[in-house]
Amino acid sequence: GIPFSLFTGVQSKEPTLEVDRNPGHILRKLPLTSAIRSKLFEGMDRVMWSPKGTARAEVIRSLRWNPEKMAEHLTFKHQVIGKTSSAEILYQPNVNPSSQAQMVKYTWFGALSFLPDYDHPELASIVFLRFADAGKEAAPIAVQMVKKWREIQKKHSSL
Repeated sequence: GIPFSLFTGVQSKEPTLEVDRNPGHILRKLPLTSAIRSKLFEGMDRVMWSPKGTARAEVIRSLRWNPEKMAEHLTFKHQVIGKTSSAEILYQPNVNPSSQAQMVKYTWFGALSFLPDYDHPELASIVFLRFADAGKEAAPIAVQMVKKWREIQKKHSSL
């Protein structure tokens, strides 16, 4: 990236592929019946897409403030499912040992994406936010990760 001769002069002129397609390998399989799997996925789907879900789009501040992002987020309905989580910790921001520690939250959002249905998993992602309010605030980031993943897949499938 930096157009400065000190850096660009030593770079090779041939483009390099930044994404490596590694098929990976399975270390271990856990038995999970289809009934249990469908219940888990249904619950994770409800977290994001049901009227009472904890990470539904209507309760996420960053989406309420940006109608374009809200519309884009909603295009992933039932393609991305997830689970929110948070942990409260005592945080000492000062070096002064006599000052009081503050209670803060660390939040997570675990997401799975599927295309076209739950039998075809695509991507698993975890978003971790320090000093956040709730795990739901990380859901749009997970959706953006899925969006970017699909863009990368599309770009490299056409090569």
